[in-house]
Amino acid sequence: VIDDTNALVWEDHQIDTVVFNHLNAQGNLPAVGTLLPSQFIGIGMVQDLLIKTNGPYSGIIYNGIEVLTFNFGNEVDDIYVNETSEAIHLMNLGAGDDNVTIRSISGPLIINGDGGRDIVHVSSDEQKLDRINAFLAFDGGQDDDVDELVLDNSADEDADDVLNVTRHIVQVESMELNEVNTTEDADK
Repeated sequence: VIDDTNALVWEDHQIDTVVFNHLNAQGNLPAVGTLLPSQFIGIGMVQDLLIKTNGPYSGIIYNGIEVLTFNFGNEVDDIYVNETSEAIHLMNLGAGDDNVTIRSISGPLIINGDGGRDIVHVSSDEQKLDRINAFLAFDGGQDDDVDELVLDNSADEDADDVLNVTRHIVQVESMELNEVNTTEDADK
């Protein structure tokens, strides 16, 4: 039956969302996935599928999405963010010693760790941060494991001397901050 039930729906007023759940992985090998601007591949999804004369298709392909949420389970995850769209991206890593490698982002990316030692490494293949063109946030979670955010801008000779970090200790070659006292810093 074809009707006009959605005749009053305006796409410009809608928020298109994709939720990816990978919660019950089994085995000792890491679940490896790669995020691209319009595709998420890996994590055991089909690769190079041919349907008659169409394809090859791999993973999940999307277009025009405003919010992408990735929920990972308690296994070890190795996620590669080669590039993102301008959508909002939310990654919930779950427990396990997870690794996220970020090369380039065009839309906000919020990463929530959980149990386990989570490491987020941010740098282009050229060891620069100039391809991080949107908001990036990482919260390692409330567990006792040591989580890391690694920012590698070592090849950028014109690097800015400004780094905004909240909540935890920062140590890089050009600066060393051993204590964070936000109340005293705010008064200055």
